[in-house]
Amino acid sequence: ARIDPKNPVKVVVESKDSTGLMKSAAERAETMLLSMGESSESSANWNLGADMLWTLTSVRITITGNSPAGGFPEGWFLDPQNWGYTLNCTRTPGAAEGSCLIEAASPTGALAALQSTLPQVFSNQGHANFQRLYVEDRPNYGVRGLSIDLGRRFVPMNTLLHEVIDGMSLVKMNYLQLHLSDFCRFSIDLPGMPELNQSLEGITEGQYSPSDIKKLIAYANERGIAVVPEVDLPGHANPLMALKSRSLSFCEPDFASKPRPEEAAKVYDDPAGRSRKVLRELIIETNSLFSE
Repeated sequence: ARIDPKNPVKVVVESKDSTGLMKSAAERAETMLLSMGESSESSANWNLGADMLWTLTSVRITITGNSPAGGFPEGWFLDPQNWGYTLNCTRTPGAAEGSCLIEAASPTGALAALQSTLPQVFSNQGHANFQRLYVEDRPNYGVRGLSIDLGRRFVPMNTLLHEVIDGMSLVKMNYLQLHLSDFCRFSIDLPGMPELNQSLEGITEGQYSPSDIKKLIAYANERGIAVVPEVDLPGHANPLMALKSRSLSFCEPDFASKPRPEEAAKVYDDPAGRSRKVLRELIIETNSLFSE
């Protein structure tokens, strides 16, 4: 089987999808499969038997269950039952072409087949050595996650989107934890707490705006990935020392001795509760960027 760039693969969603997930996924898959076909055109040696030389012309997607209305409920991406699918690729009898059928109980299951399994099948320069292929798959684990440490180094948005998230989707990962703060820096530019970005320079430079976070979450969700924030507390709190003017209190190390990360400043739970008040404001504003 092969992908022919002169006859682009059409991806057709045959079932109603109230989430809108499959429409964008189908468009991305068509573009990706076309690029794989373009690479296969330059391949001088197919090494395929005559019975294997047929062209994939279409991928049909059928959702057998009910799609959640109004977006995905909390925890949807983390339920293994929502990721199962079958992939059935066959040659049309007597023809030099064929098609693939993806069947899944939910849009996320179809997504796994479309953006992960199918590209892997044709990853060898756009061709695969089979006449018929049948795959039945679902994950054993609900959380298939990755944690990115943004509290020590800034990772550019382009890298997060097109290397981290695209790479996660290709191997069916579904949980991205953002470690937002640590010994070096607080990585989000919170409008309500501008003090947090005033001391960042050199290797600690770089923050994400609220619009960056919204863009990242939307990009990840379109690929079936939940994004979860984490603020390191009560330890590793050096970047939060900029909030002292708001009465956030600390147990501080001797910075003159260049303390190790594990000896970093720690938030002090003062008897008057002022630290808790500031932290509550910090967490509420951070969480508001991830809660929609």
